[in-house]
Amino acid sequence: NLKNQKFVRKQYAQDISHELRTPITNLQLYIEAIKDNVIDADEQTLSSLLEEIHRLEGLVVNLNKSFNDNSEYLKINKKEFNLSDHINSLLDTVKPRLNKLDISLIEEIKDGIIINSDKDKISQIVQNLVSNAIKAIKNDGLIRVSLSEDKNNIYLVVKDNGVGISDEKKEAIFERFYRIDDARNTKLNGHGLGLSITKNFVESLGGRIKLKSRLGKGSTFSVILPK
Repeated sequence: NLKNQKFVRKQYAQDISHELRTPITNLQLYIEAIKDNVIDADEQTLSSLLEEIHRLEGLVVNLNKSFNDNSEYLKINKKEFNLSDHINSLLDTVKPRLNKLDISLIEEIKDGIIINSDKDKISQIVQNLVSNAIKAIKNDGLIRVSLSEDKNNIYLVVKDNGVGISDEKKEAIFERFYRIDDARNTKLNGHGLGLSITKNFVESLGGRIKLKSRLGKGSTFSVILPK
């Protein structure tokens, strides 16, 4: 039992460490862009930086909790918020990274979508899917992020024109530590953590995630969340 607890805690630490990389990278690129006079240190930019710092703070708190109580990691803290505005803010934080990589971003975010859900976990879902799309693009590429709704559900879709995933690997892509070196890790040496974490978070929020992909043509990840 002690050996199993040690293993589980190690897994949680690895997951959170993986999650820390994205906000740290975003902060680094924002600061570099300000220093190089690529973007202005205006109110919107400073708000984006502050949001990333708050995200980092939350992840560090979760890391500490994960060593004390494993259930804290997937604990749901729901509140009502404007999901459209939140996703727009999240996409703003990743734009310096996309600009540096010459990746185009198309945003199709329907205004005024309200959701009662866990804001932090949705942040991690969006950040993970966008980071995953970035890794899939070898050279200049395109990422399309859309948000829409119907009577019962909210739909978040992240599509890239990257290298894609073969049919035999689609089932395994969400498995913990599964590595697809030739498909999803063209820029960084990932370990499959991001998509595993994303699937866990989506399901913990009562939703589901679907994948459509063609090798050499790109991938589309669709998250369906209940209202």
